[in-house]
Amino acid sequence: MTKLIKMHVSLFVGAAITLGVLLIFMILQSMHGNVLELDTRWVVVSCIPILISLVTGGYIEWFKGFGIELKARLRKPIMSIDLLVTDVIRLLPVEPKKTLAYLQKKPESERNKKRGLSLVEGNQTYETPILGECMKLLPNLQYFVIITKSKVFQGLIPVGIFKSMSELDVRKLDTLVDSIRGKAVLTEFGEDVIQLTVREDQNLIEVLHEIKNAGQPFAVVVSKSGEFRGIAEASNIANRIAEEVMKVSK
Repeated sequence: MTKLIKMHVSLFVGAAITLGVLLIFMILQSMHGNVLELDTRWVVVSCIPILISLVTGGYIEWFKGFGIELKARLRKPIMSIDLLVTDVIRLLPVEPKKTLAYLQKKPESERNKKRGLSLVEGNQTYETPILGECMKLLPNLQYFVIITKSKVFQGLIPVGIFKSMSELDVRKLDTLVDSIRGKAVLTEFGEDVIQLTVREDQNLIEVLHEIKNAGQPFAVVVSKSGEFRGIAEASNIANRIAEEVMKVSK
């Protein structure tokens, strides 16, 4: 109930004022019947506050009658737009890091679709040469997705920082492997790790605020249990919200 009132404050205020004015007129009529007759015009006067609330709040576009004319663009209060992250999520096909042989057996067309390679924090079996070969087999790889053994997302690292003049930076890749073994990826790579996350069931308006406040172009989308789902880009969110606003304003 409290949430409903907050979403429609102007409407509730207008209704309260209307009832208050109407009550005053009724009291005046009962006290001084010869001073005020509660005919149609006074009922209309008492309804003016709620009519104003309906128009300015975007619930009706236009009202004309009894010598009163009110007009406004029909709009839906922007914070009540019911859009979720799932409406704009960009799925990022991720390949779980397994053996090199496993990856080599995959069809090239399938490998070309992969944009992420998941690496499990604390895993002691990763080796720099093997990881380098995996990167070569995934030509469109964009991110390393760092997760825990229970698949909870920890951070996103752009693959580009491990390349220098289109060549692999072996030393930096060594640092990545060591930091994964020691569970120190977030400490070792600091600002290079994208950690901003939003839930897939969050409202888009809230998410856009979070992304803008963080100064990031996008946020990582996770499930309720913290598993990686994809990314939500600020530009796509803004465009989707704009489309919805234009739709309800017609």
